[in-house]
Amino acid sequence: MPDPRSPDLPPRPSLPAAVLSAFRLDAAKIRAEKLDGGFSGALLYRLRHAGGAGQGGGATGAPKFTVLRRWPQGTAASRVREVQTVTAAARRRGCTLVPATLHDADEVVAADGYLWQHSDWVPGVPCAFSPAEPEAFVCAIGRAAAAVGRFHAAVADLTPHTAASPHAEPIVPAHSVGPPGPPAVIQRYQRLRYFDDWLPRSDSACGSASAPAWALRAEATLRMLWPRHVARLQAALRNAHESEAATPLQYVLRDCHHGHILFDRDRLQVTGLIDFDALRIDTPATDLGRLVFSFAACTTASQELLGGEGQGENVSQRPISPAIATGLEAADAQLDAWRNWLREALWPAAVAGIRQECSFSDQQANLAIVLGEATTLLALANWVKWTKEACSTDSPPGPARLDSIRNRVEALSQFAINYFSSALS
Repeated sequence: MPDPRSPDLPPRPSLPAAVLSAFRLDAAKIRAEKLDGGFSGALLYRLRHAGGAGQGGGATGAPKFTVLRRWPQGTAASRVREVQTVTAAARRRGCTLVPATLHDADEVVAADGYLWQHSDWVPGVPCAFSPAEPEAFVCAIGRAAAAVGRFHAAVADLTPHTAASPHAEPIVPAHSVGPPGPPAVIQRYQRLRYFDDWLPRSDSACGSASAPAWALRAEATLRMLWPRHVARLQAALRNAHESEAATPLQYVLRDCHHGHILFDRDRLQVTGLIDFDALRIDTPATDLGRLVFSFAACTTASQELLGGEGQGENVSQRPISPAIATGLEAADAQLDAWRNWLREALWPAAVAGIRQECSFSDQQANLAIVLGEATTLLALANWVKWTKEACSTDSPPGPARLDSIRNRVEALSQFAINYFSSALS
C-alpha cells in the first residue's frame, strides 16, 4: 500500500472535523477524492485508507476504498434510515451487489448540518457500447437485468406483493372508482396531463435571446414529438391503472439506469449496484423500463438528425438539401433496423435476464415499455421547462452548469428523435 503522504494521491479531504469524528476517521491516514454527485444535491467522497484501514484507523479488514456520502440538504432522517435498512436487508438475503453500509443500518449520522453515510466502495464501470459488438451489449443488458432482478427478489417480501402504495393518488375523476395503481403509472399520467396543459400556454422559445441554441433545438424536438405520442401514452397508462390484473408493488430502485449498474471492464460480470436515492415502493416494471431505455440511449448518437448547430428550427420543417435528401432514405432504414434491434434483441434479453432471478409477467414487461417511453418524453419536457425558466431569470445558470445540462439534454433529444420518429423528411 502506498504511503498516504505519496504525492501521486489526491490531496487530503476538506472534510469537516465533525464528520471525521462521527465516523472515527483519522485524517492523517486517508486521502479523499471528491466525486460528482449528479443533480440530486448529494456530495460524494471516495476515501483511500492507508494500510487497509477502515473506520477507526486500525487494520479492521475494511475495504481499501470506501465512500462517504453527504445526503442532500433537507433529507429526512427517516428517509436515510429507510434506504439503509432496505439495502442492508438485500445484502443479508444474498444480494451482495449492494454496497455494505459501514455502520449500523438504523444509525443516521448527522454532522455539520447534513446527514451522512459511510459505505463500501463498489469497483467497476458502466457498460460501454461498441458498434462493432452489439451482441456483447445485448448479453450485458441481460446480466444487468439479472442483477436488478436479484435485488427485487431479495427485498420482495419486505412489503405485500400487491398492496396499494400509501402515496397512490387517483388519476381518474374524483367521482370514478377504480383500483389503485402503481405510483410510477399514476405519476407519469399526471405529469403528461400537466405538460399537455403547459405546452400550449408556454410561448415557444424559438427566437428567444436568453435561451442557448441547444435548448431551442430541444424544445423544437419536444413540440414535434409531443402531439404524436402523448395521447397514446396517456391511454396506455390509464389502461394499466384500470386493469383488473394485480400489479406487484415492492421496494424497487426507480433510478435504475445505465450509470448505476457497474461492470468489470470486459462486461462479463456485474460488480455492483449504486445510488439508492430513489428507492421506494413501486412496480418492478419501472426498473426494467428505466434500465432498457437508458442502455438503448447509449447505442445512438445521431447529431446530424438534430441539425448540428442550427438555430432551433423544427427538424420536421427544415429545408433538406439534395445531398441530404439522397442519404435520407438510407438513414431512415438504419433507424428502422436499430428500432427492430431494440425490440427483437435488447428487450428480450432484459426480460430473460430479470426472469432468471424473480417472477416477471408479460403484463409487467409490456408496462415496462410504456413506462420507459413516458419517462423519456417527460424527461425531455422537464429539462426544456427547467432550462427555459432558468435562462429567463436574473441569475441564470453559469457556463459550467449549462454545459453539463447541455450534454444530458442533447443526448436525450437525439435518443427521443431516433426512438419516436420515423422519416424526418
